[in-house]
Amino acid sequence: MMFQWTPDMVRFMKTASEYGIYHRALANLIWPDLTPEARVADVGCGLGYLSLALAPYAGRVTAMDVSAEALRVLEENCRERSVQNLEIFQGDVFRLEPEWQFDCMAFCFFGNIEEILTIARRHCCGKAFLFQRNYRLHRFSTDSCGRERGGYPDSCRRLGELGIPYERQELSLEFGQPFADFGDAKLFFETYNRGDRPVSDRFVRERIVKTGREDFPFYLPCKREIGFLTLNAEDIPKS
Repeated sequence: MMFQWTPDMVRFMKTASEYGIYHRALANLIWPDLTPEARVADVGCGLGYLSLALAPYAGRVTAMDVSAEALRVLEENCRERSVQNLEIFQGDVFRLEPEWQFDCMAFCFFGNIEEILTIARRHCCGKAFLFQRNYRLHRFSTDSCGRERGGYPDSCRRLGELGIPYERQELSLEFGQPFADFGDAKLFFETYNRGDRPVSDRFVRERIVKTGREDFPFYLPCKREIGFLTLNAEDIPKS
């Protein structure tokens, strides 16, 4: 099922992305492999903060997503930051017909491994960088809800079955959520709750901390467990 951004989801992701250095930390794993002329694709870019972090190190970054709501944030950021080498593609990447292949492609919490391999084989002539979830439980629910299969462990298994060489690294990066007030914090959990129990004030208070800041007095600490995979597109079987 395609992920649907709501206005509150966009707002929460925007504040979280601008609060810390999460996307810069992700970009630091990719940019050593880039050249000043590199053509980079950020597939399923969402609000585009990874694309922005990669732009100083590449010749051109193409940020791809189906969501107009998410991409509007990226358009605004490009204008405010005067980013000249970032282009935005709104649409289905599976229908993309570029005139050339990208030198590398980044897939940050995008799709499953079969979809990623299909896209990279078709559109990449260099390296594919995969950031995938390395956890099973839904982190913001009132109950211990399990996620669907997929993610880092299953991708490693599938790459091994296909005989595709890859490098891997396991990361734990802080990507918490700041809140303007307590009501905002409760709304966040209500937005992402997949459990059967409703979100209570006590549930929220037990998870957030005070920051001492005037703009965001509350914060939800959250370590995102990530599996980082690197592979060469030329090693992906044709069928």
